[in-house]
Order: sequence, then C-alpha cells, then structure tokens
Amino acid sequence: MASWMNENNGESRSRSRGYDSKMAEEMAKKCNREMNKRLRMIHADEGIDYGPDVDDKTLAERHAVAVKIRRLRVKAVLGAIRRSRWVERNVGFLSLDIQGHKRLLDGGRFGRDLWHGVWGFASVLYVVLALNRFVVIIGWVRVTHYVTRVPIYVWLFLAASWSFYTGILHKPLTYNSKAFLAFYIPFIEDPSIELGKYENRMHALNNVLFSVLICFFYSVISLILLVGTHRKQISKKEINALIQAVLITCPAMIGSLLYVYIQFTNKATKGWAILGQFMWQTITGTGAIIYLTLNQSVRDYYFHRSRVHGYQTTTSDSNQGKLQPAEQTGIQKC
Repeated sequence: MASWMNENNGESRSRSRGYDSKMAEEMAKKCNREMNKRLRMIHADEGIDYGPDVDDKTLAERHAVAVKIRRLRVKAVLGAIRRSRWVERNVGFLSLDIQGHKRLLDGGRFGRDLWHGVWGFASVLYVVLALNRFVVIIGWVRVTHYVTRVPIYVWLFLAASWSFYTGILHKPLTYNSKAFLAFYIPFIEDPSIELGKYENRMHALNNVLFSVLICFFYSVISLILLVGTHRKQISKKEINALIQAVLITCPAMIGSLLYVYIQFTNKATKGWAILGQFMWQTITGTGAIIYLTLNQSVRDYYFHRSRVHGYQTTTSDSNQGKLQPAEQTGIQKC
C-alpha cells in the first residue's frame, strides 16, 4: 500500500512540474507579446518602424530605447506646459492644456482679445469720419483750419493707441453659445463669481463712447441741415459725402448700441443675435460698396475716365479719343 501511494505521488509531482513549466512558458510568451505590443505603440507614436516581434534578449534593448523616447516626449510636453503657463501669466492668449485642447485663459497681466482691439481701432476711425463731416457742415473757419491741419498719421496713432489699450491691456470677451454673442460675462456660473474673472468694462465703455459720439455728431448735422441757416451754403458734393459717411457708420452704431443694450439688460434673443451678427458682417464690406456706388471720384477712376498728364479721356462713343482739361470736366473729389 505504501509503495503504491509513493509511486502515485511521484507521478503526480512530475506531472505538476511539467504543467508548471508549460504555464510559465506560456506566461513568458504572453508577457513578450504584450511588451512587444506596447513598444510597437510607442514607436508608432514617434513614427519609427518597430519591425517584427523580438525575443527576451532584443526586447530589453528595445525597451531601453522606448524608455528614452518616452522621457524625451514627457520633457517636451512638460516644457510646452511651462510655456503655456508663462503665456497664461504674462500674455494670456489661447493656450494648450494637458489634453491638447484649446482653452481661453482667465488670468494674465495683459489682455487676449486682438479682435476687440481691431474693433477699437475701427471705432476711432468711425468717430473721426463723423467729426470730419461735422466740421465740414458747421462751416466754422477756425475749427476747420485746425482740424484739417492735423496729419493723418496722428489720427492713425490715436486709433492704434486706443486699440492697444482696449484689446491688449484688458481681459478678452467670452462667447455665449446660447445668445450667439460675445459677452464679457459668459453667464455660466454665478454672476458674482464671473464678474471677478471675466469683467471687461472697457468693452462697454468703448461701445458707449462710440455710440454717443456718433449719435451726437449726426444729430447736430441733421439739425443743421433741417433748420439751420447754412442749409443753402452746403453743396451737393458735401451732401453726397455726408450720405456716404452716414451709411458707413450707421451699421456699426446699431451693432454697438445692440451690444450695449444686451450687456446692460442681460436680455438676448435669437432675433437680437441675428441682427447683431448682420450688422458686424455689414460693416466689413459696406464701405467699398458705398464708395463704388456713391463716390463720383472713385467711380470715375475705376469705371469711366483715366487721367493723362492733367487731361482726362472719356470712354463714350461721341467723345472717344478726345482730351479735355481736368478743370472743364467738373470732376472733384468728394
């Protein structure tokens, strides 16, 4: 009985050792396949051809190479994050987070909204255009003398300075996807919390100043034209130039007033959003259309006549090829 039991025990032990060695071999092969798979993914991320799977000896070498590649990648990612945080603290433009998605930063010493700066630049030029028409209509010789003596680069410098101050030195505008408009408060969290993060009073101040000045200049001009004593002294050329200025600046004024109303009342509808977007799209191209349709000098330059040594040639059939002095054509800039 004892010998029989000893024989069976010996066979079972040998079978167990064989099974264990086979399982260990299978586990080793499985580990190698998994390691080859991971290393293949690392090489694929870097654009490196991994080649066929390798055994234990070569696997250790490839693993060391992959570790080195990963360390370089982690170093590059951390460097990008550090640069992103520096941008957040000092500049604050659109940055990258860890997942690689773009996000709008809240903090920063300097502002982020370049498009708001462009709008500030355009606002100053619109006001200068209205001021120019105002000075022409009122007809005060001394005021006209001083205003016309200001070089154009002075107005451009003022516009650029205001653009830098409003768009670069202040917080950016956030975009509200529900109202389809840009607000200095996104209306996502509690307003008391959002005010400290996103409040940009300069945007509202720019729109209010722009709207008030434009309304003032054109209201005074309208009163002068309707009931003023200078009504008969204003030429058709000046009236034409005034109409051009009004048509160019009115869409911008309406869009600006709309934004001010929505921001101060916190009421936005789909109709307001569509009207606001239409106004902003209109002001981008309406100037060229108005000049091509109403400005006589522009139309003569591009469509009808060309100046040659102080003379102008007409393209009509009856006068084709004839030269006329520029003074006799009666064409003046307006």
